[in-house]
Amino acid sequence: MSCMWSIIVNEWELFKFNIYNLLYNWRLDRQSYLFSILFTYIALIGLPGLIIEFYNIFDELLIFWFGWIHFAFFTIVIAIISFQRSIDFGKLWVYFLAWSFVFIFFFYNPINFTNSIFRVTRDLNYISIKSQINLWVPFLIFLLLGIFPSENKKSKYGLPNGIIKTNWGYINYPFLDNWNKFWSEFSLYKVGPIISESLSIRVFNISKRISRGELIYYYISYQIIILIFVLIHMILIEVLPDILIMDYLLNLLIYLVYIWISIYMIQVFSMRLHDSGSSALWLFGLLIPYINIYVAYLLLGKGSWHFVSDEIE
Repeated sequence: MSCMWSIIVNEWELFKFNIYNLLYNWRLDRQSYLFSILFTYIALIGLPGLIIEFYNIFDELLIFWFGWIHFAFFTIVIAIISFQRSIDFGKLWVYFLAWSFVFIFFFYNPINFTNSIFRVTRDLNYISIKSQINLWVPFLIFLLLGIFPSENKKSKYGLPNGIIKTNWGYINYPFLDNWNKFWSEFSLYKVGPIISESLSIRVFNISKRISRGELIYYYISYQIIILIFVLIHMILIEVLPDILIMDYLLNLLIYLVYIWISIYMIQVFSMRLHDSGSSALWLFGLLIPYINIYVAYLLLGKGSWHFVSDEIE
């Protein structure tokens, strides 16, 4: 019990540290920005269809307000991350210039605020959603902010090159270093130990770190284990007598698999969050619309943290 409480306290302290960094370190380096702007536009375009289909929204008025709130939210997100990029390379006038071009584009291609931003087409098997606003030109404009090199000095907005100050030194998050290392050392032989660990008590251990690339190993392991469970279930159905108690046992096996999947996913996501310097408490954000987009970035986009030095001038 004391061990569990210690883990919760540590995760809470790390979560507070993450919030502090969001408030203090505003700078966004080139590679992180390019991933962020691409990820944001994918969410802007793709998320409405998932939400409307998941919640089975039919009311036109609700779709109207949802569409505009969704558009306003992501406009604010784009404004923030483009500002973070501009202050990283130290040319704030470029930020205002980019937005000026966006306003000019929409001046000549005006938005009709009385219409729904989405055109929803439903069929028996699928739902199609098309934005009635041209988002590609603004996307290309903001994409150009990624060509400027970072300013290699400290400013009031944070440290250069994605460096973050911690209580024990300075760290940064190289975007491609661990990814390149993963591909150079890729081997399916690494899947075996993961399967062995996942089927033991060590599945409760979240103290390790795994990079974005290593998620592929864990995904392959997950698929193999699920396949094994399915085969076992099919064999048991064939060989066990068709009596009530056996049905209960088979159902119990299915429930145990669901429990294992939940524990396995929590372990994998927690280790990936720790590798990105984030608290495992961010997992609760996966249950909150729009916050889950940021958590997805922490899981899939943010690089592995590396120690830089004890002191930076």
